[in-house]
Amino acid sequence: MAFASSALAAPPAAGTVIGNQAVATFESGGQTFSVTSNLVQTTINTIAGVQIETDTTKSAVAGGKVLFPHTITNVGNAADRYNLTTTFVSDSGLSFVGIYADGDCDGVPDTLTSIDQTGSLNAGESACVVVEVNVAAGATGSPTFKITAASTLTTASNFTAGTANQPNQPNDTNTDTVTVTTGAVFEFTKTMSLLDDGDGSGSLTPGDTVRVRFNYSNTGGADAANVIITDVLPTALTYVADKGQWSDGGTMADAGGAVDHTNGQGHTISYSFGDSTVKATLSAVPVGKSGYIEFVGTVATGAAGTISNTGTIDSDQTDLQTSNEARLVINDGQATAVTLADRAADPSYAGRFGGDLPDVNYTDGGLASSTDDDNAANDTIAYTEGYLSSSIPVPFDVIITNHSNTTQRFNLSVEPSNSFPAGTFPAGTTFSFTTTEGTPLLDTNSDGRPDIQLGANSVANFLVHANLPDGAAREEGSQAWEATMTASSISNTAVLNKTRLRIASKVGGGTVDLQNAGELAAGLNVANDNGDPWTTVKTNPGEAAEFTLVVKNNRSVSDSFNLSFSGSNFAPGSMPAGWQVVFRNADGTVTNTGVIAPGASATFTAVVTPPDTAAPGNTDVYFRAASASSAAVVDTKLDEVTVVQVVDLAIRTDQTAQAAPGGVVVMTHTLENLGNVAITNGPIGYNPDFPSFAETLRVDANGNGVLDSTDATVTSIADILTALDKTELAPGDRVLLFSRVQAPASAVGGLSESARIVVNSTLTAPGEATVEDQNPSNNTVTETVTIVSGNVVVVKEQAVDAKCDGTADGSFTQAGQAANPGECIVYRITATNMGTADATELQIDDATPAYTTYVGSSGTATTGDTEAELTLQPADGATGAIRSEHGTVPSGQVARLTFRVRIDQ
Repeated sequence: MAFASSALAAPPAAGTVIGNQAVATFESGGQTFSVTSNLVQTTINTIAGVQIETDTTKSAVAGGKVLFPHTITNVGNAADRYNLTTTFVSDSGLSFVGIYADGDCDGVPDTLTSIDQTGSLNAGESACVVVEVNVAAGATGSPTFKITAASTLTTASNFTAGTANQPNQPNDTNTDTVTVTTGAVFEFTKTMSLLDDGDGSGSLTPGDTVRVRFNYSNTGGADAANVIITDVLPTALTYVADKGQWSDGGTMADAGGAVDHTNGQGHTISYSFGDSTVKATLSAVPVGKSGYIEFVGTVATGAAGTISNTGTIDSDQTDLQTSNEARLVINDGQATAVTLADRAADPSYAGRFGGDLPDVNYTDGGLASSTDDDNAANDTIAYTEGYLSSSIPVPFDVIITNHSNTTQRFNLSVEPSNSFPAGTFPAGTTFSFTTTEGTPLLDTNSDGRPDIQLGANSVANFLVHANLPDGAAREEGSQAWEATMTASSISNTAVLNKTRLRIASKVGGGTVDLQNAGELAAGLNVANDNGDPWTTVKTNPGEAAEFTLVVKNNRSVSDSFNLSFSGSNFAPGSMPAGWQVVFRNADGTVTNTGVIAPGASATFTAVVTPPDTAAPGNTDVYFRAASASSAAVVDTKLDEVTVVQVVDLAIRTDQTAQAAPGGVVVMTHTLENLGNVAITNGPIGYNPDFPSFAETLRVDANGNGVLDSTDATVTSIADILTALDKTELAPGDRVLLFSRVQAPASAVGGLSESARIVVNSTLTAPGEATVEDQNPSNNTVTETVTIVSGNVVVVKEQAVDAKCDGTADGSFTQAGQAANPGECIVYRITATNMGTADATELQIDDATPAYTTYVGSSGTATTGDTEAELTLQPADGATGAIRSEHGTVPSGQVARLTFRVRIDQ
């Protein structure tokens, strides 16, 4: 069964998670601070929806048959099938013959096999059908009948099962009318088809040519005279001159006013084009006569989406009649293109470049990277001069061009992600993505990568932050650090483009290099070029595996280095149950290297002993050497003791906060099962702890999004499940965690401490089966708390506003919410000065999340009870940044930004 589909605008897919964070910046004590809020998330409900088009009137002779074309569109947000039913009035003279699939939407059945349900239609897709009706020999007047399309999506939040006489809801109905006549009757259909694929993209794109054809047939009881066929071209289609054709021959002139051709029966045609309208006048169409007229159009520059169009036929003997709605989808996803570079490219689809690295389709005078100082359009964003500190994230201003003729969303990634071979950024480097205003770019489709949305044929820029490991150093003249960044289309994963991120300037710091014998693993790469362990040692259960470790001091001063191990990267001292690891040298067991002179090295043996009951397979062992005098100087390497399913627990997001001496901050994290295996247990906790701050990890047991007395302290997945009264963390489950951190009263301003919350990679599945997390890169979040006299805590909350009337339906909460497409979400960001000093120049930055648009003028800002200034906000129905500026916020005072967004529908 064939069904035509079209990429109509659709609401976010069911289950889509809309996530967002806000950022506040302020000054205190002469320093500028930035604080990120908690992440709030809204899950889109499954909704059903259907639209059937269009009410149609057709003439017919008594005793004849009539075909009525209709288009059924899925306007819900999940795949659905639609029951098709017809309703006839008894004794109307009309009777049902069949409903037929019309795959090419030309108004003609593909087969004469009747159907009562559409095929499965994804959100936004359409199917065309044709209803055939008998007209009784005694029929008179203008009888009617109805056709209804009803959802079968029983899991939708708005679905209601029907009865014997009532279709399921939601549903939609058209009313068709037959005008019974003894005169002329036209069967009149329109088709549009790709004629010339000019760019070879394999789909309809701007610049391609389209054949438009009108088929007509007089099926009535009398001839028709002065027959006029008219078509008003849509803006997406540009008429091609002098291409008009008539099935009876002749050359059509566009000027009009004269007969263009006379056929063998003496019937004439007069053809013209003007004011975007094609008009053909036939002198006569006798009973039984069939024919067509056709012309050619070009898809206009910038056209996108679906071309939908009808035409009309009229005569002296008939009423004006409208054809079926013909449709063509422009750029159905196969013609997507993107350029990622240091300069803007020509945003048209024709302006795309077939190669990559470097691209050569730059636009003179277009948007250019503000951080690229190599003075060359070379597809590289480079730092070539000056000095960079390894303790401050390095921002790269990246330019992205969407050549597609539809809005597209692109995944963003930086390689290498798990291995750092020579010539790349040092091991431990992470990359984060924000808007140019600093709002984090999030993963809107839960595929593990952040993404960015661009409108059709548009250019934008965003920031990639290289978070270098503290102590990383690079001397002038040494090999540049380089990484490759990729933007890949979510709708068509084969479409991608890359650019380079490069640091060739001096970077301050100093390193330690942890190697195996023979300089294996020299450098700061955790794993080898393939992301694999540097050294693998095979052993029997209960028998020791020995690794040679060489610690080289690359610092300019003598130093000693603490030795540690982990089963994941990195939770010191953690290994699977029963595993033992010790470090030895000639003097016996050690945990510190002793003093090593600058440029010198020392050799040790790591003895790793698995338990007697160890299962066969591979077990990772991370070894780390960390400076005893500077916590920033560290090197980690991966080895393996030679033990697979998709097991993936993720915790997010890194948080920074400020606290006053003796103050408390609460940071939120989300623990989510991204794998396909339920998890029943596994360690989770601080590794390492804050050096002097007190920390506690708790779970949102009552689901209210706020830390309170009912929220239990947890150190494992089992603790979390007990608190939630659950037996397992099922795939897709998401849990909110609170990290409560209290600074000592004796803490002094400027003190900054960090801790990491680690989800151990060794987990437990149902049946007490031990499974290994296959993606440990997302098992760790870092928390950084700085002691300031002006301490600002930022909390983001949300509430659903189903009617979009500006009034929240419930209380504001940090907890996840569920909402339908078309409903609104109210966001409230509160920045509270918890310190003892004023916070000056405070501003709050946020942005419309993916799959939403701004509700115009909905933003409000206050400082205490005083109105504050909104300096950035999008227009109604647009997307973009929202910013409020609050000036000085005294100790104990609150600054607040509130705004609304509407979920796409």
